[in-house]
Amino acid sequence: AATAPTARGFYTVIALADDVLTVSPQIPTVAAPGVVSIKGSMLRNPGDVADITPQSFTLQQSMNDVDKHFIQDGMRVGTFSLDVSTGAIVTGSMAFQGKETNVLSTDKLGLAPYVPLETTATEVMNSTTNVGNLTKNGAVLSTAVQSITLEGDASLRSQNAVGSKYARGIGTGRFQLTGTITAYFETLELYNHFLDHDTISIGFDFNDLDGNVYFYTIPALKLTADPISPTGIDEDIMEELEWSALRDPQTACQLQIDRFSSVFPV
Repeated sequence: AATAPTARGFYTVIALADDVLTVSPQIPTVAAPGVVSIKGSMLRNPGDVADITPQSFTLQQSMNDVDKHFIQDGMRVGTFSLDVSTGAIVTGSMAFQGKETNVLSTDKLGLAPYVPLETTATEVMNSTTNVGNLTKNGAVLSTAVQSITLEGDASLRSQNAVGSKYARGIGTGRFQLTGTITAYFETLELYNHFLDHDTISIGFDFNDLDGNVYFYTIPALKLTADPISPTGIDEDIMEELEWSALRDPQTACQLQIDRFSSVFPV
């Protein structure tokens, strides 16, 4: 984001050379002593195993009326999903795989030295007012979309051992990212990508009233199914697309999430 009102917005970094930063579209000229500030953060699934740092969690589920608390430790995220469907709240889920479960009669994680975290103050996202345009290869997709889903799987496995009641470790495998897109059948644009086995990119963004923005990008994917079947009279014909992500050679990832705290003036 830039401080000049005419320059405020989102830009893609297309080149870095010494102290020169080239972006697209080009930033309007900012009169001296104008300052252009760039902010944001990015998350990718690493393409190099050496760049992966395993993260484990300890989870607690409490039944406070009977003072019973379930503690699961060594928990790692094995799968996640995201569902953006017309006229609905955006939902997601995560599945964990871990080491062991213990039942305690006293609260553990809700007391010192642990500090319970409050829920975020940001609003719940919905697909009607908080989701922007779906893009294909960086351009807004002209075809109307009814839903888009993501499914990520880290291919975890329990490493069991003789003489050990619980798993001795959690093994990791290949990260797989798949999903679906339900689109109105208006043109042959997507169907031709399916027939020609094209590699394309897909992106979409979330934007709340406070100006917080998340951009989801799958930089390289193949359409693996595209059945087009009229269901009946007076009903829209839909494309029930299925896709599978590939490792993008330029970004070395399958999924990229860009986060911006706000694009509003201070």
